[in-house]
Amino acid sequence: MKPSISHFQGTKFTGVLFFLAFLAGTSTIHFAAGVEERDSTCERFDWNQSCDLSPTAHLLVGDVLIAGGIGGVLAFIFYRLEHRNQMKIDKILESQQALNDRRKDYAIEHLKSTLNLTLFAMSTIRGSITHYNAARMLKEKSDQKWIQSTILSQLKAQEGKLGRILQNVRTILTASNDVLEPNVVSRIWGVCNYIIGIEVQQKEDGTMMYPKYNVCILKVRYLIQLLQTYSPVNHLFSENEEPYESPLIPSELGEVKEVQQ
Repeated sequence: MKPSISHFQGTKFTGVLFFLAFLAGTSTIHFAAGVEERDSTCERFDWNQSCDLSPTAHLLVGDVLIAGGIGGVLAFIFYRLEHRNQMKIDKILESQQALNDRRKDYAIEHLKSTLNLTLFAMSTIRGSITHYNAARMLKEKSDQKWIQSTILSQLKAQEGKLGRILQNVRTILTASNDVLEPNVVSRIWGVCNYIIGIEVQQKEDGTMMYPKYNVCILKVRYLIQLLQTYSPVNHLFSENEEPYESPLIPSELGEVKEVQQ
């Protein structure tokens, strides 16, 4: 921002007060020193070989003209220096704001792609569980055990991949929490913690299950919808958030909507 008119007027007023104080002090000294005897033929403003400057002339020529001129030049120089420094500060602030906007744009895009990867990773886990449970219908027990053991190893790898993806999400939040809105950071962080706390479980009948899979999917989809309301033009999120649309039972929907609060 450029120096305002009120700022310039305040600087000028301070300079005037300083000059008046300086003028009053020096005039007192000159008039006090004016007791020297001068030639009676010399006028107050005469200045030649036989007539020295009177105290009044000393005040006008020495203090008002010379000192006042120097003071005015110095005041102008200081004002220009202050104005130039302020312009440099403004450029630094504008550059920093532009950098923060670019960081925010990058973080939002990276979060959207990483959350889409989260959806894909959870769907692959759900697909592996479906294949594992379907293997129980095979008549050959050897084939059943071989397929199920293979799928179990795949499930462990897929769970590890999901954990790394969620860790990447949290790394992005940590690196960009100074440019992202706090409520956005807390929502995404909370969903990551929620998903990490859910593991594939085995039932008593030998089948596998992914607890609250639908809830996790809806939470991640909601976050993606929230990030899609971000505008790279004004670098802000829209105040109108998309509602949930799901055939889930009311109890599951209640759990999903907790992330909105």
